[in-house]
Amino acid sequence: MLLSVRVLLSISLLERGSGFLQSVHKVDSISLRGVNQVRRSRDLVEVRLGVELLGEVPRDVACSIGAAGGAAMWLKIWTTLASNGVINSRLSRKIIHCGSAPLFLFVWPFYSDAPSARLIAAIVPLLNLGRLLAAGVNANAKGPQELVTAVSRSGDPKEVLKGPLIYCIVLVFATLLWRNSTAAVVAISQMAVGDGVADIVGRRFGQSAKWPNSEKSYAGSLAFVFGASIATFVLLRWFEFMACLAPLPFDTVTLFARIFLISIVCALVELIPGLDDNISVPFVGAFLGTYVIK
Repeated sequence: MLLSVRVLLSISLLERGSGFLQSVHKVDSISLRGVNQVRRSRDLVEVRLGVELLGEVPRDVACSIGAAGGAAMWLKIWTTLASNGVINSRLSRKIIHCGSAPLFLFVWPFYSDAPSARLIAAIVPLLNLGRLLAAGVNANAKGPQELVTAVSRSGDPKEVLKGPLIYCIVLVFATLLWRNSTAAVVAISQMAVGDGVADIVGRRFGQSAKWPNSEKSYAGSLAFVFGASIATFVLLRWFEFMACLAPLPFDTVTLFARIFLISIVCALVELIPGLDDNISVPFVGAFLGTYVIK
């Protein structure tokens, strides 16, 4: 009798042990299936991400084609007017100077978030840089001669290899900094709009009141400050609205005041003799944009 009880207890314990082992096996199986599902999900996400990135390249190329076409159209309008004598070459040059870069920056938010986007975008100013090089070297052809007439002071082909060429080089570097950089926005706005508006207004209204030992006028400097400030403010708010920039920690008045201060400094830098303002102004603007607007 005692032996039978022991046998029954042993059998019961074995059955319970077997059930426990089966439960452990089931848990392990479920865990393994869960791990495999996670791995498959991760692989699927990686595949989808790869497909999206491949889809972003055509989008960025399309943006660059559109931007290049718009730049060519913008340039063609003013080169045609200058060639036909409707406006003088100096005015056309400054209008192109004021508008080309800011209009290009306006397109930046439409590019994708792919790492290659900035490189594809940089093709646009590189194409313009190539056109300027071609115009400076071979101005006998009709197309390059129109370009030289529109963007140079004197019509000398070699002149486009100075200021206009530097302008394009600065724009290339700003594009590589890209749209999440306040430095890029400030640098281009100060160089393009500030300097361009200063020359237009200064020659129209500032002939009788100039800074000591300088060809720059009070009216031109004032126009620089206001023009550059407005352009910088609009572009920064545009990039914020399009989620290219993180929200700036300033209210409207404070932000504009900081931009206004930057524009004053850049306008003073433009007055320094011996410096190329296409280099000095964007450099100072980028530096201040990094530390004053953040």
